[in-house]
Amino acid sequence: DGNTAYLIRGNSVFQIDLLKGIGTGFLDKGFWEWTQKAQQEYFMLTLLWLLHGHKLYGLHANGLAGHGVGILLVGDTGSGKTTISLSLIMQGWKYLSDDVVLLASDYCGVTATAFQRGFSIDPFLVRHYSVLNKPHKTQIPGDGKVFLDITGLYPNAYLASCVPRILIFPKI
Repeated sequence: DGNTAYLIRGNSVFQIDLLKGIGTGFLDKGFWEWTQKAQQEYFMLTLLWLLHGHKLYGLHANGLAGHGVGILLVGDTGSGKTTISLSLIMQGWKYLSDDVVLLASDYCGVTATAFQRGFSIDPFLVRHYSVLNKPHKTQIPGDGKVFLDITGLYPNAYLASCVPRILIFPKI
């Protein structure tokens, strides 16, 4: 009916009332055998659906702001969003979030809000950016990526929200 969403994987199911922003979930015992990354993604998708009831919409993008302009880098995994973002942050740009931003409509039009502060990066990138070889990173089990606490490296670069004016669709 357009008011209910179901998130199903195996025998685990979340039913989400999009109008009320509430949900009920049932986790199959096999859920605990999934990789930690798969468990995280299942809960993240559920949370993003629940936020619809509060007029917040998740977008697979990186958010940045610089020179008075907010930008969103939108693209598939491996398209270069994080690489471009790290390069811009090293040049003084502010960042909102890596991989997911929340969009909301308000008096300014559309506002992008940070969803998470850290960056999930391929270890290959760490070898190519010497500044990233600091104790601000941890391995993500089952993912192969490294979680980078970017606030430890660039403490004044975090920005909670911005009004995006430019969308960029990178493809490497």
